[in-house]
Amino acid sequence: MSIPAADLDWIATLSGGKVIRCERAASGASRGTWLIDVERADGVAALVLRRDTGDGPLSGTPLTLEREARVYRALADSGVAIPRLVGVSPAGDALLVERASGRDDFAALSDSGEQQAVAESFLRALARLHCVDTRSAHFDDFARPRDVAEHALLELDLWQGILAARVRRPVPLLYFAFDWLRRHPPADVQRTVLCHGDAGPGNFLFERGQVTAILDWEFAHLGDPMDDLAWLGVRAHLLGFPPLAPLLELYQRESGLSVESRSIRFYQAFVLLRMAVSCLAALDNRPSSGQMEASTYLNLLPVLQHWLVVVLADLAGVDTPAFAAAVGMSPNDWEAVEVVDVVVDEMSRFVMPALAEPAQRRRAMGILSLLLHLQQRQRSGGVVYDAEVNDLYDLLGSPEPSRADGLAHLQELLRAGARSGKLPVDDARLLRHFARQTARTVAALWPVVSALAQLPPPAPESVP
Repeated sequence: MSIPAADLDWIATLSGGKVIRCERAASGASRGTWLIDVERADGVAALVLRRDTGDGPLSGTPLTLEREARVYRALADSGVAIPRLVGVSPAGDALLVERASGRDDFAALSDSGEQQAVAESFLRALARLHCVDTRSAHFDDFARPRDVAEHALLELDLWQGILAARVRRPVPLLYFAFDWLRRHPPADVQRTVLCHGDAGPGNFLFERGQVTAILDWEFAHLGDPMDDLAWLGVRAHLLGFPPLAPLLELYQRESGLSVESRSIRFYQAFVLLRMAVSCLAALDNRPSSGQMEASTYLNLLPVLQHWLVVVLADLAGVDTPAFAAAVGMSPNDWEAVEVVDVVVDEMSRFVMPALAEPAQRRRAMGILSLLLHLQQRQRSGGVVYDAEVNDLYDLLGSPEPSRADGLAHLQELLRAGARSGKLPVDDARLLRHFARQTARTVAALWPVVSALAQLPPPAPESVP
């Protein structure tokens, strides 16, 4: 998708020059992101345009670019490492910021000393953010928690609304998770801070061992600082980061806050829940441009759902079954099995080696991962399907016409139970059901991420 001509005129007028470069960046699934160069009398200005293309997973939700622009305005003179806001389009569907220097590929750093320096710089930047006085007039337009519980509940309301509005398929686990978290918010909050809302590797720039800018503020909100530490733990677990315990010691010294492991565990569950909602919203609202790599969301989703159950069970003190072993093979369509096997073999041996461009190879790897899923689906899908239907029968006490009908029925029962305050099944039984379902699915049907899912989810970090 190209930028509308009106936006180019707006950029030129706002920046006082002529647009000489407009290149879409590969990153940015929820918004369109463009690198903009503007030629002015005093030189070339390097800018970044973020635009709501109207077909992204967060389009039409309260997470607007105007909301994000409020964060840039509030932090403009705070000393927090953030790009300077240049302006917001008249329609409020695009914002323009100065382009900060640095790179974002923390996982590609090979020097452990530089990794450690960048990680320490990021924890200092996060502590500085959490020291910003949110009682000032700069934050008057932000939703403000009125008591301890609302530090979690305001965000739970927001994200459950996004789930209801943007996700069409039945996902009873996520509705149960929202209800459980709503019933068990943290009992204490040390300070109301501006949370970044997606803190960690991949969302900051760095160079020469120092963080130059924190990016992607679309999830920012006033809340509990432990929320951001939970995001850091989850993103570090997925994307790589030095050991967190000594870094959290540094955070404590810089912020004056204590690291509360129980609260971090709560927010880790919420982080996994938000990530799962984001994946589903992206998949159920795929843009026609093909910019989004849907394979990433499809592979990540079963891992997030399984970890979510594990963390919720840990919080609830419920023992869940051990990770399921791969189920047996029961193909009912040998021709389909053979066709998928041939496609996987052709992709692996001939198509992949012929691709020279890194972006093409990455996209092809994503396609291959989905083919491997289809291969497993053809071989073992019947066994998994039957096991799920039987589990739903045991849970609901009545047979369902299909797995999809059973999931939809369970979701409606959970939603009705949340409204009435009385769930149809107790928490422990539901958690054990979801544990069996998510573990069986990822072990049997998602070979590319099965080993990752079997790893323990990020632990709530403690500081010596």
